[in-house]
Order: sequence, then structure tokens, then C-alpha cells
Amino acid sequence: PASGSGAGTDGPASGRESNQTKFVELRELYPAYGGRDLERHPAIVYLPYQVSVMSLQERLAAGIPAFAPSLDLLVKWHMQYGLVFERRADWQTAGSRRGSLIGAHPNASAHLKTMDPNDERDPKAVRFWLGLSDIYNTPGVLLFDSWAHLLALVRDTDLCKVSQGQRGAWGRREEEVHSAWQTLVSEITGGKLPGTRPVPSGTYEQVMAELYP
Repeated sequence: PASGSGAGTDGPASGRESNQTKFVELRELYPAYGGRDLERHPAIVYLPYQVSVMSLQERLAAGIPAFAPSLDLLVKWHMQYGLVFERRADWQTAGSRRGSLIGAHPNASAHLKTMDPNDERDPKAVRFWLGLSDIYNTPGVLLFDSWAHLLALVRDTDLCKVSQGQRGAWGRREEEVHSAWQTLVSEITGGKLPGTRPVPSGTYEQVMAELYP
């Protein structure tokens, strides 16, 4: 991340520079950093270590263009290099064990029962669960299929336009979330301001039954 992330052959750590773009690891450039530091750079490249990366939402909301490997490429890298090493909760203790300690839920579909989320040797199962990652379900992430494709995207994409679009989209999303919470709180409180509603006396069960018949 920072000015990019890597270029060259097909491995996730291959190559660091091209004639036009320099890719630097985030912690190498900033042992400690804040949002303003990252905003000095044209884009950030994610090589995810788990399926949910909290900073992704923050970077996109700040208008920092974000690149990430396509699902095909991420599955390939994970099967070859174990890139998404925190994909499973027991990654530190599983050792060579294959699959989950318990089976699928009895009510799971026949298809889902074949997709063990903890089977690191089945590319179909790995692909199924990685496809649910934040990166592939968050609007605005720019996906690349190879390092060469990434370099082409960095070279040809209007990053300023992407940044402006992200800020606008996330601004609208923030308004929608605020509005949804306001509606929910209003429904719960009956339209009264928090703290202004009289609370009846009695046991917890009695009070809840009276407030929420």
C-alpha cells in the first residue's frame, strides 16, 4: 500500500517498481501513520490477510482509491502462498488438519455442505467463501487480474475522478445510515427524545412489557 503494492511476476510479493509507479509497503513507509499521511498518496493497494478489513471502509470514505486482486487472482495466490492467512479462526493452531472440527448444520443446503469454510485444500470452497469478502461486496474497489493489469489501471485510471466519486457515494451512504438510525430510534421511543419518556416502576420484565406491549 501507500503509492501502490507490487509489480512484476505472478507472486504477491514480486516486483516493487516500474518506470512510472513506485509501490511501497505501508509499514515500511509509515511505522505509525494517520489518515492524513495516506491522503498524500494517489491510491492504496490491498493484499488482504482476512475477509473483513476494517480500514477498507475508512480509506474509501476518505476518497482514497483502492485497488485489490480479483477473486480469481486472490484464490490463486491463497492456494499457492496462503495469502489470506486469517481466513479461518483457528489458523494458528490448525496445523495440517483439513476442514472443520464439526460438520455443516443439518439444515444447510446440499451445495453449502460441500463448501467447508475451513478446508484450505479445496479451491472451490476457498473461492466460495473468499467471494463473500468485504473487497468484493463493497462498491468502489478497483480489481486487477495481474501485476501488469494493476500497472495499466494505475496508469490509465483518472484517480481524481474516482476519489471524487467515492467521497460523494460515501457521503450519501452516511446520510442514509443516519436517516435509518433516526427512524429506528424514533420508532423505539415513540417519537420522544431520549431521556424524556417516563419509565414505569416494577421489575425488568414488568417495565419491558409495559413499554413495549
